[in-house]
Amino acid sequence: MDWHGICRIFAENKDNPPENEEATRFRVIDLILDALEYSRMEVYPNRSDGSGGIPDYTILPNNENEFFLEAKAWNVPLKDDFIRQATNYAYQKGHRWVVLTNGHNWQLFDSYIQGKSSDRLVLSFDFNNSNSDDTPPLIFIAICKDSMISGRTEEYVASIRLRELIKKELADPTSEIIAAIQKAIRKREGFGKVNREMIANCFAEGSRNNHTHSIPVPIPKNDITKDSNSSFKTLFELENNPPTGDKPNSVLFPDGKTVGVRSWKDVTVSIISWLGENNRLPSIPYSTTRGKSYYLNYAPEHQESKKMISPSKFGYHGRTVYVETNFSASDLVRKTLDICRQVGFTGDEFNIEIRF
Repeated sequence: MDWHGICRIFAENKDNPPENEEATRFRVIDLILDALEYSRMEVYPNRSDGSGGIPDYTILPNNENEFFLEAKAWNVPLKDDFIRQATNYAYQKGHRWVVLTNGHNWQLFDSYIQGKSSDRLVLSFDFNNSNSDDTPPLIFIAICKDSMISGRTEEYVASIRLRELIKKELADPTSEIIAAIQKAIRKREGFGKVNREMIANCFAEGSRNNHTHSIPVPIPKNDITKDSNSSFKTLFELENNPPTGDKPNSVLFPDGKTVGVRSWKDVTVSIISWLGENNRLPSIPYSTTRGKSYYLNYAPEHQESKKMISPSKFGYHGRTVYVETNFSASDLVRKTLDICRQVGFTGDEFNIEIRF
């Protein structure tokens, strides 16, 4: 996916917006679909769905991952009527995903969700109300060709919905989750009078003091500390306290697997490799910076065939992926954390053992 190309498309149309739907499709939507790596042979405009509907775009036609995209003019707000129209196309054909966009506001709907059409909105992004930066929003990662073909779209959506569900449940003292936590805590010595409101308030305070999007569940230090001359820090903790001369010794992954490392370069490669093993990598080539350099690519080079300076490699779906590691320890931590966040992790799930 070419995220910087998508940003350029928006920038070129922001001050001189398309006048109508046809111009919006030609100047914006068609080009963004190119940047999402769909070939023109994989995008059919105005194709009948066989049940009387004619979606604006049928993408990946005659494929099990086929989905629809409904387009509106740049200056037309995305109203409930448009949402019903778009989701009805998908529902009638048994397709799960449908995209609705006016060029600057992009919305992804899941037709498998029961309820009103508006309840099926799972991801959205509006260029006019956001600051586009180096990190692509999750909706574009979820709807790019690689995600749709691999089935990772469902994983991305599930992680967001789960995060929102847990956030809502933990804020409600009457929820079953809070009740279960209360039951477990009251078994501990000195906590017999803890009530549900106290527990919900604890999570609310933690959320106000935490800029991540989920509540971390740290592994007890007694369970992972192996050496009196070492300590563990999460990848998230290292973002705010960058390593300066500290040497990593091992990485503990969310599934309990541990890998020995000797450098921050090893930390980066081991975490990204683990993400690949668990089908949680973003679309490749992947860049975390502006300009013409890749962080991950299927060849040891950046754009315009410029060679990577210090590439490391690992296997992924039968192919070799190269990681550019020519960065400082703190930059490697930041870039690795960026990738983790793109695929639904906060960074608290990865523990790095550091030797004194």
